[in-house]
Amino acid sequence: MQIYITANLMEKMKNNYKINKIKYIDNKISKDKKLIIKKERKMKNKPIFYVVKDYEELSEKCAEEIIKYAEGKDKITLGTSTGSTFEKTYKLLEGKLSNVSAVQQQDFYAGNMEYQNEIFNRVVSKIPGNPEYRYTYWDGNEDTKQTSIDIHENNWKRTEKEDTIQLLGVGVEGHIGFNEAGDEATNPKVGVHTLKLSESTIKVNARFYNSIDEVPTKTITSGVYNLIEQTKMILFAASGENKAQAVHDAFFGEVSNKCPASFLQLYKGPIVVVVDEKAASKIKDKI
Repeated sequence: MQIYITANLMEKMKNNYKINKIKYIDNKISKDKKLIIKKERKMKNKPIFYVVKDYEELSEKCAEEIIKYAEGKDKITLGTSTGSTFEKTYKLLEGKLSNVSAVQQQDFYAGNMEYQNEIFNRVVSKIPGNPEYRYTYWDGNEDTKQTSIDIHENNWKRTEKEDTIQLLGVGVEGHIGFNEAGDEATNPKVGVHTLKLSESTIKVNARFYNSIDEVPTKTITSGVYNLIEQTKMILFAASGENKAQAVHDAFFGEVSNKCPASFLQLYKGPIVVVVDEKAASKIKDKI
């Protein structure tokens, strides 16, 4: 695994170090409904880590990596992530990336257009050339669920054929997108699906609302399969001490839906990981 540390933190450290064998999921379910591991296999690609001082530097580095990915390509697709992790990154990209032909949203709340509007206002409207915006809408009703899933899956089928860089933040319990820890649908064979959000996710998202009662409880999300099988590159970012355990488990823990981000260890493409010093606090001893 390659590790890069910014100069204002510490000298560049060793580029390569050993990774113990990780375990690979074969869809068996344990009594506590956690996916368990049966086969062992090494990571297909070793992530490149950048450890930066703080959120400001994280945002700058993420913007730099996205711009670097786009260089020399006729057109790219940008897979966006909601939440606060990439908020400053999006601002730094305003007026740039003229070769982005499409922006694809990763997940959506049921019953409103909040995330769709957020990404349009933060990203799509700020990119030159009027890129295509791919999203879906689900009203939360069972009779419309499959139609919404099909629309989002069709978007992914198009994305799979394109030069797509997918941005990924991570939840405190290791969720990526709205793939929740411990959910049976959180496994590398499941694509787009709907779910009811966990209490912990609802509590975390309550900071964006006047009351926890206003937080949507259902969502439609890209599945682990979409994220690790239908993208060309992943840019993973995390900031803050409360993300440290999730960062550790994502890249050094067992591959299990106990930490959904751990399925990134099965990803065959390049992964760039940008974390600030606090979020990196539990992986420094792995270097």
